[in-house]
Amino acid sequence: LYVAKQRAQNVADASAIAGAWLLDGTAACTSPGAQPEATAQQVALHNNTNNPSWIVTTLEGAEGVDVDFPTSFLADDGSTITVPIGNAIRVQCRTPVSHLFARVFGGTQSQPKAEAVVIRTSVSSFTHPFVPWVVADTTIWDTSVEPPVPKLSLGDDPTVLKIVNPKSSDNFIGPGNFLCVAYEGDRGGNDYRDRIKGLGDPVTIDTDGTIELSTEPGNMIGPTFQGLEYRLSQDTVFPSPAEDATAFEEWRSIYESTGEIIDTPRIIIVPIAEDPGGDLSGRKELNVVGFAAFFIESFDRKDGTVTGRFLSGTTNGDVTRWNFGDAGTSDRNLLLTLKLVT
Repeated sequence: LYVAKQRAQNVADASAIAGAWLLDGTAACTSPGAQPEATAQQVALHNNTNNPSWIVTTLEGAEGVDVDFPTSFLADDGSTITVPIGNAIRVQCRTPVSHLFARVFGGTQSQPKAEAVVIRTSVSSFTHPFVPWVVADTTIWDTSVEPPVPKLSLGDDPTVLKIVNPKSSDNFIGPGNFLCVAYEGDRGGNDYRDRIKGLGDPVTIDTDGTIELSTEPGNMIGPTFQGLEYRLSQDTVFPSPAEDATAFEEWRSIYESTGEIIDTPRIIIVPIAEDPGGDLSGRKELNVVGFAAFFIESFDRKDGTVTGRFLSGTTNGDVTRWNFGDAGTSDRNLLLTLKLVT
């Protein structure tokens, strides 16, 4: 019975995680037969095929698992967890066990039960070889309302990430800044260039303000061009010229036709910083409130402008899946993680 219980739990956990990858924060993904439920069932039935001695059934005895999408549930510690619709999946199942010796006492079968709940939640700490750019929360969200409302259509609205005019309306930092940043003692063009190349050491950033993330004054046109030229030369899947903004549409067309999300060095992770609401001159620390994925679509070799599309992403361990049209959570974060909570 102990082994059967563990088998059921393993299947419940695996099924819930598989379905959670496909949650998108909308009511549509919770519909019967939608991708999250279908994928969770596929994992359970695959286990039954490969382990016929330890099949799982629904609570009513049908082959497969029970799948629902709660917005409120009890965690293992007894606390109540509440999430927006489309951000949690629950899988329940049983493993029937026929008794041998227990028949003497009148029992012919037991059915140990298992339950798993996986939620999508904001990443509060992330270790990554970040590029030296930053985006303001007010670029992606309308923060004048609570909860914040998305201003961008992710994957659709081309956006300038690295500006070239300090007087641009996108410059939330202040004079002399072009949305460049420095991490933990980085200084100057060489460190800046290496981070664009992807050669910088991984940095752990927490959204509680425990890391030094400072502005990096200067336009850095040369290092920007050199860093991006190197980085995009590593892209063997989308080798289109940097000035030719076709890579993103090629990338999305592969996803739309095959469902496969191709990884590429054009996708970077940048911190989302709280807009200070006033000019910051020189080197000043910024308050990180979240993370965003950005697909580098093109850059201008003359002035250093970097243009692309913002995406959201969901992580689990070392795996990240990029999402289209999903604005993530409502707390100014586009990078989510899957968390097995019960």
